[in-house]
Amino acid sequence: MPSDSPRSSSSAKTVSLAGKRRCVGLTALPRAALVELSRAFARGDLSSSWVQWTRASLAAPGHAEVLRWAAMLHDAAGEYAEAIEATRKAIDQHPDDPELLRLLARVLVNNVDDEGALLALRQAATCTTHPEDWIELAILFDQHGWIEDSLLAVDAALRVSPGVPRAHLLRSRCLQALGDAPAAAAECRRVIASGSEVAAAWFALLDLKTVGIDDAELAQLAHAYRRATTAYESSLLGFALARAHEVHGDHTAALAMFTRVNDAVAVAQRWDSARFAADAELIADAFTHVEPGRDLSLGENVVFIVGIPRSGSTLVEQVLARHPDVEAASELPTLEHVIAVESRRRRKPLAQWACEATPDEWARLGNEYLRRTARWRQQHRVSTDKCPGNWLLSGALRAMLPGARIIDCRRDPLETAWSCYKQLFAPGKADFSYRFEDLAAYTHSYRSVADRWHQQHPSNYRIFNYEELVADADTFVRRLLAFCTLAFDSRCLQPHEAIRAVRTTSSAQVREPIRRVALRGEAYGAGLDRLRELLSR
Repeated sequence: MPSDSPRSSSSAKTVSLAGKRRCVGLTALPRAALVELSRAFARGDLSSSWVQWTRASLAAPGHAEVLRWAAMLHDAAGEYAEAIEATRKAIDQHPDDPELLRLLARVLVNNVDDEGALLALRQAATCTTHPEDWIELAILFDQHGWIEDSLLAVDAALRVSPGVPRAHLLRSRCLQALGDAPAAAAECRRVIASGSEVAAAWFALLDLKTVGIDDAELAQLAHAYRRATTAYESSLLGFALARAHEVHGDHTAALAMFTRVNDAVAVAQRWDSARFAADAELIADAFTHVEPGRDLSLGENVVFIVGIPRSGSTLVEQVLARHPDVEAASELPTLEHVIAVESRRRRKPLAQWACEATPDEWARLGNEYLRRTARWRQQHRVSTDKCPGNWLLSGALRAMLPGARIIDCRRDPLETAWSCYKQLFAPGKADFSYRFEDLAAYTHSYRSVADRWHQQHPSNYRIFNYEELVADADTFVRRLLAFCTLAFDSRCLQPHEAIRAVRTTSSAQVREPIRRVALRGEAYGAGLDRLRELLSR
């Protein structure tokens, strides 16, 4: 599957045994109301959902299933305290209901209670018996970064029902995140041999990037691609086949396949480069005269790592993760979430309200970010937040957390763009990466705005180049640590030895020692001239 946390599929499942038990005692009227509620909720119609919930509640006040829906509706509205209260009341009636415990964990995460969420999920593990429930539990553990717990849940699912392809794919994902690429590859091959979920398994296998396939497997993959029956399967198998051709040194076939599958994805994603460029400049302009919060040290224990995907940001975070004072949090959606919530509250986009916010309001937003990410600074003094797209929000970041450091990771533009083009991202992630024109336009927008942040905030916003890291790691690491106000530690020169879960597309590559590698774009020669020309404008 494309690189991203897997999503829960509970909404698409048939009613579970626990769900049937919860519904005992409901008469026809509240049952009908809850059916209509679920349909309205599925299409995002919260107003109609509340109407149907009121009908059900009047007929069956205090019923566990009615309380569960109250929790889900409150959660969707951002009313987390009410959602937690409703869920706990339902759990009081059904303390061994794994679905309710999973719901409680989701709501607690939204309410920034990660410790409580982990306890709820582990409690769910004590009463989970059905393989689908184990898989749902594994997905939730994975989504919130508890990879070891996710692996335990997957293994439990396989003990109950051996050979489930979806479980083996999740197991592969966990093993990849934990740095065991050979074992992850073995899980993918097991799924391929089963004949089910073949497209996802081939994609996951080739997405490991450090695992090769032989000629027989290449022929098997090409056959699977020709037999694909859906656009989604074609995308997964097409990207896998293109990468396989590249690994085998057939760059002509690789380029042709990459072009074919990217063109198909681009039609569905519909990236508007002109609009993005205009919006990016508006955001940059809006922060020209914004005053930060008065506490200039606020956020001094957070390091943000930004840039274009595939620019070396995961490796830089891995370097920092080896430092004894640093906890690497990987890609956090928190900054974007805090700003989005404030934009909804003000009913204006960021570019319009940035100049209206007072220093105290920026400090409030900064403290909200720190509150939501406190989990990552419980054991170490400094935490990282490696969300590449935060380059666009760096002006807001500087206003919210003036003490934070921002590392802008850069790599040869052609290598970065070409690496993005070769990657199938999850829907909504890096939609600019499927056309040469869009990749070049995004690169130009990024460089234009990011250079402005660097000029405006030279003490806190610093550019680091991937090529310098692989050419002279010692000098690079010393400069990086000094910028982050961290003492030099020689362990940072061995980032591949960091013991942590890595869930990005570079998870296997960053487990290898730092070394200079050949420029992959050069192997394609004139085939990339169009991309070179667009990037050079």
